[in-house]
Amino acid sequence: MRARARSPRIVDIFRAREPRLLAVDLDGTLLREDRTIAPADVSAIAAARRAGVHVTLVTGRSASGVLSIAREIGLETPLVCGDGAQLVQPGTGRLIARKSLTREVAAKALAALGEVGLTCFVLTHDAIHARRGDGALAPWVMAWSPRLELHDPDGPSWPVLRDVAVVLALGPHELARRGLEAASTGLPPSATSSARPLGVGEVWAVRVQVRSCTQGTGLAALAARIGARRSGVAYVGGGHGDLSALLWSGRSFCMGQAPADVRRAADETLRATSASGGGVAEVVERWL
Repeated sequence: MRARARSPRIVDIFRAREPRLLAVDLDGTLLREDRTIAPADVSAIAAARRAGVHVTLVTGRSASGVLSIAREIGLETPLVCGDGAQLVQPGTGRLIARKSLTREVAAKALAALGEVGLTCFVLTHDAIHARRGDGALAPWVMAWSPRLELHDPDGPSWPVLRDVAVVLALGPHELARRGLEAASTGLPPSATSSARPLGVGEVWAVRVQVRSCTQGTGLAALAARIGARRSGVAYVGGGHGDLSALLWSGRSFCMGQAPADVRRAADETLRATSASGGGVAEVVERWL
């Protein structure tokens, strides 16, 4: 004898109790162009949390560059940092999970990127490391982490190649293109490289990290950790770094200033922009 199907009411109640996750990109989404957060977004995050929704930040920044913001808006759900290289508990700052490049791969990446003339930085899980004298480009990386350590440029090798989350190299577009080509052909399959403009494109960044690190894989790992189905995850972002998370999420939103290919990847485009803010409030209104 077949078991009786659940009534629609019971099924709806069951589904309503399943964990839901609202994941928010940081720069250009939650943080406006003037580096502030719109009051409407703060209120919307609080309302979502009162409704039982887990709220997290998903970003390319290292954990140390995110924790103060997460605490300011009262988040408790682990954060996805370093483009998926880190899951961090906002209250304590403890790294729940991390993915690191091996010393050998980090050294090869630094050699390949430095050889074409790019300025290199090493992002460990708790700080940014650079050679003394490369400070001119430091303002471009300080968003990733407020902790910058400078080392002797005459040393035989980088002093810190342990626990590396990202090798980052900055320079003009042409150098970035050559650096990306060198990294793509010279690194083992365990690593991946990508390039994207910073700001309006004056400076480009080449990133090298563990191949399985993307914002999408980091978000999937967090969802599995809290028991949220993919269909119960909503994501809002605005740039090329958000593509993997937009494509993975059950429902995705992009900010109004997003490039055309990012808009195509998202389910919906918001009215709010990085200038106005209010994107998270708009998502909460539509999604919840």
